[in-house]
Amino acid sequence: MTLLNGLKCSVFMLLMCFALCVNGVNARRTTVDLAGEWKFSTSLAGDSAITVKLPGTTDTNGVGVINDNHGETTQLTRRTTFSGKAYYSRAVDIPADWKGRHITLMLERTRPSEVWVDGAMIGSCRYLSTPHRYDLSEALSPGRHIITVMVDNGDAIPEQIKSSSHACTESTQTNWNGIIGRIELQAVNPLHVSSLSAWPDVDSRSFKVVADLSRDKSLNGKSMTIGVGDRRVTLPLRNGVRRYEAVVALGDTASLWSEWTPVRHIVTAVIPGVDSTSVKAGLRDFKAKGRQVSINDTITFLRGRHDACVWPLTAHVAMDVDSWRDYFRTIKDYGLNHVRFHSWCPPEACFEAADMEGIYLQPELPIWGVFSKDSEELMQFLLEDGKRIQEEYGNHPSFVMFALGNELWGEIPVMSEFIETFRGIDSRHLYAYGSNIYLGYNGHIDGEDFMVTCRVGGGDGYSTHTRASFSFYDADEGGYLNNTPPNTVMNFQKAVELSPVPVVGHETGQYQIYPDYAEMSKYTGVLRPDNFAEFKRRLEAARLGNQALDFHRASGAWAVELYRADIEMNLRTPDMAGFQLLDLQDYPGQGTALVGVLDAFMDNKGLVSPEEWRRWCDEVVLLAEMPRYTYNEGEMLEVDLAVADYGNCALAGDTLVWKLCHGDVTVENGRMIIPEGRGLLDVGRINVPLATRTKARRMDLKLELAGSDITNSYPLWVYPAGGELS
Repeated sequence: MTLLNGLKCSVFMLLMCFALCVNGVNARRTTVDLAGEWKFSTSLAGDSAITVKLPGTTDTNGVGVINDNHGETTQLTRRTTFSGKAYYSRAVDIPADWKGRHITLMLERTRPSEVWVDGAMIGSCRYLSTPHRYDLSEALSPGRHIITVMVDNGDAIPEQIKSSSHACTESTQTNWNGIIGRIELQAVNPLHVSSLSAWPDVDSRSFKVVADLSRDKSLNGKSMTIGVGDRRVTLPLRNGVRRYEAVVALGDTASLWSEWTPVRHIVTAVIPGVDSTSVKAGLRDFKAKGRQVSINDTITFLRGRHDACVWPLTAHVAMDVDSWRDYFRTIKDYGLNHVRFHSWCPPEACFEAADMEGIYLQPELPIWGVFSKDSEELMQFLLEDGKRIQEEYGNHPSFVMFALGNELWGEIPVMSEFIETFRGIDSRHLYAYGSNIYLGYNGHIDGEDFMVTCRVGGGDGYSTHTRASFSFYDADEGGYLNNTPPNTVMNFQKAVELSPVPVVGHETGQYQIYPDYAEMSKYTGVLRPDNFAEFKRRLEAARLGNQALDFHRASGAWAVELYRADIEMNLRTPDMAGFQLLDLQDYPGQGTALVGVLDAFMDNKGLVSPEEWRRWCDEVVLLAEMPRYTYNEGEMLEVDLAVADYGNCALAGDTLVWKLCHGDVTVENGRMIIPEGRGLLDVGRINVPLATRTKARRMDLKLELAGSDITNSYPLWVYPAGGELS
């Protein structure tokens, strides 16, 4: 055996021994899965108890009041409803070897809860966004016990949250009652690692790892090994000290996490013979860079969607990683890399899936309303919920932004106190007071790292707007797209320059599409599409029922064109940080907002393919800047060509090919070299005389990145001084 082979063998054996040690210790962290049958009652005494299945809700179990209101048009209709206190109980058998161990009841996601063991009250928890954990160490001796969990989706939730937050409102996942996700008892040694966090430093390719212990007694003589991959540091434990920190350097070639390389590292903390735990973390640095955002010092563009928590079969958010990976793969098919969660925070499975797929997330507090120090109960509820969000999900590299809620009003000092509290807990992501706070009229407010907004201050006309379309109530004549001649020159630069921090367009789009009534057959779960049925009835009463599909296709085709115009305006803005669509997916609440090219089930409506959509919504988009789409014969066609380059590979030196075509005939063509740089790059100008013809004609300006499948095209209409259309 050579010396090199001997060293390799030694390293291998060391790693194997460490793995065996970790695995052996992990056996000391054991769980009992409590999924299955529980007794349900509306009283602690268990009167008239029935059997239900958890994880689940009263809706999925068919419990509650049968909803016979079939006239609902503002949202989907629950088949059964339940509001108030529900009591769930079951027997559990505690193994003999759990004696003397620390035992926790974990309810991954629920409403405000209280817990009893054998009729004795244990405690309560009100979090909406994170798991509820109860210490049952003293209550659960080996043997059989009865655990009862009370869940209250009624008065225990502040009214402002219950009536508007997408965590609870009937317009979205509904205000369900139940327990979803994991339900389990977890047993560990009394001395254990109670929390483990990893703080990345991209410049030094290292993690600062922070481990907190459950207690600070009887530690002398023990040690803890903190590792990242095959790099580890051993620390002696000392009585009186609970928090331990170590910097673990991974080397210059350590992989970074980003949308292009979603690589994670396993971070472990091991107390030999006592305890072991681990988390997954990414080496990434997401920050503001001027008015844009960067990932690991590379400018990126946030192509996002607003998520309203729409799950039409279950009426509650998915809690498994596979469902969320499917979700993220779908939005990536449409060129997106970012999701904002409107007034709610998704579960662990969502963050895990986003980590794996390379998606940037912006969760929020569950509030759409007013921040005021006089609303003491509401403010305390939100503050505690927000603290737990930072502590529970902060290790996920996909967690890059956080906002206090949606379209907030109220007192800035209160909001500032929240932000500073959260930033003090976790500085690994950027913070904003809220998405579209004050509807953007107040502009940038000190203390925010970024803005999600539809406008930057008041201003004249549309100069402060950061999306192209509004309701006529919110903007004169509805904004740019409704009141300016069609063109591909306009952008949002004037508005963006009013903010010193990155600006992300708020709820870009909002283009309504007439329903496709064939979708009604998909609603086989706990929600009914009574809104669809009523709209169909009205159409048939007007004797237009046979035109329903035509209305769907025509409104959908127009919506696609408008989304394209809005998205390209964002990409034509040199300093824009990104946009958040409302929405890629239908939102069947708030008046039935069918604004997506995907239906509520995330299925394509047949209006535009993902490949076509990505022509104008992707990390690299070819752009033609024209003052209008219509020309007269004999005019000079002058078009500036540009490329929005936010991909992972530099395009400098690549070739942009352009063609001006009439049908299948190429009239003019040319090639241009893409310059160095990143972001919005000017490539050059084409000047083409438009020849005289006797008939009006459509022409197409086609763009292609040579050697790739990246293309885009723009229709032109050329008219003679008289004549007929062809």
